[in-house]
Amino acid sequence: MPDTVDEAAVREALEAAYQRKADVDPSPIELYAYASDLPAGVDAERARSIAKDVIRDPPAAEPAEPAPSAWEQADFGDTNPGVYPSDHRDRASWMVQNGGKMAYAPWSSADEPAPCSEHNTTADKCDCDARWKWGHAPNRRPFEKAKLALDDPRFDGLAFIQTEDDPFVFVDGDDVRDPDTGDVHPAFRAVLEHLGPTYADVSTSGTGVHAYYRGALPGDETAPSWPIDDEPFGANDDLPEIELYSGKHVCIATGEQVSGTPTDARRWNGEVLRPLLEANGELDDETPTTDSGSSSRSSTSGSGSDAMDAFNRLDAREVAEKTIVDEWTGEGGAGDTFLPTWGSSGDGGTANFVDETCWVDTGHNGGRGGPAEMAMIDLGELRNENSEVGCVTGNDFRTAYEHLRDLGFNLPELDSSGSEQKSDYYDARLGEYVDGDPWSDPEAMLAACLLARSEGAVSRDADPPTLALLPIVREYLGTDDVGDETREMAAEVFLNELSAAKHVDGRELDL
Repeated sequence: MPDTVDEAAVREALEAAYQRKADVDPSPIELYAYASDLPAGVDAERARSIAKDVIRDPPAAEPAEPAPSAWEQADFGDTNPGVYPSDHRDRASWMVQNGGKMAYAPWSSADEPAPCSEHNTTADKCDCDARWKWGHAPNRRPFEKAKLALDDPRFDGLAFIQTEDDPFVFVDGDDVRDPDTGDVHPAFRAVLEHLGPTYADVSTSGTGVHAYYRGALPGDETAPSWPIDDEPFGANDDLPEIELYSGKHVCIATGEQVSGTPTDARRWNGEVLRPLLEANGELDDETPTTDSGSSSRSSTSGSGSDAMDAFNRLDAREVAEKTIVDEWTGEGGAGDTFLPTWGSSGDGGTANFVDETCWVDTGHNGGRGGPAEMAMIDLGELRNENSEVGCVTGNDFRTAYEHLRDLGFNLPELDSSGSEQKSDYYDARLGEYVDGDPWSDPEAMLAACLLARSEGAVSRDADPPTLALLPIVREYLGTDDVGDETREMAAEVFLNELSAAKHVDGRELDL
């Protein structure tokens, strides 16, 4: 190699090429060809020799630059005027602002019979003006109609009236934004990072930020708040504070969307809520686990009543998201609509909806259920069209319960003392006995269980899966409801009246 060529520069060029092409496992000749920035006049033979050394002792991979988080991409100093959260726009829950943060209904009558808590009567029977009563549902209008009222210069903007029935939480950051620079307090940004991306706007004063989420707060908490600093932030005079509202609240919606944030209200990360509120002294020790369910899995054993209390507090919407929802498609009057995991993109995702207690399929498949049924569908042990509320009981319920714990829902460990052991049927290879899928077809499940029992693969008195009892409930009891009572009756029929010899023809059920 000529003296004029810097060998260190050759090695540097080859190492750079190796870092770009390491995934293709280049040979020395290929590495030489990839090194497009070799010094001029380099001897090819010497360069290939160095390439061998580089491959033999490759340079350490350069750490990849972490992708910016959603809130790192948000520019709180820049806003998009006139952009309101799409989920809220779809609701007829809007009023205008009249005099700062006061909600007002200019389209209503002053003497409407709106409830007046101040005088314990209605506005038509006292001196109060009913147009200021934001708790009076007739005072609210669809977004576009309310927006028309802003042509009147007396009104300052719009207000969304959040109610207890809404699936929303309003996160209000007071004095967290420097109005001069647009900078946001790092502690507030950190809270948003934990909760996840969503639509946000800047307050009317420019000193605050509002984030609009879907979710729920723990137990009876409706408006926790806490300061995030003991000194004012930026050009503000007051201390920065965070407030969370999940119940009734007047949400001052400015439409000054924070640049880089979504245009809709996203579901927040429910797993961080309890530790977040506990860390800021906003969660009493006796406050129940959040209805939105997702918290760290508890390893503490609880009594049956404790476990069922926790289970009954689960929000079916949060369970659905982790089990049967492929994609959320919108919000409907009865609950949130979604495309299920068993659906196709052409379905539109409007037939299935879920509220805080139950999922329902209104389409041709049918099916409905609560958290236990959704958990069993997710496990593949219950077919969606065969699901009914309460059909998962006994050992199946324990299986569903444990699956929900595995998914991260904060449920205490079931006390196993005195409980039934897991049925033999869960360990048997039931699919070998029938042509269909026993874990999705009730008749195939019943046939498989009868055949497995007849061949001694399971004990004679083993408790069958609930799915196997559905045909019995329908045929012998005349109902599709598998509750505690009907399950017990069907189990008696299974144990004492059915046999493979009489009720299975080949590999098919014959009742």
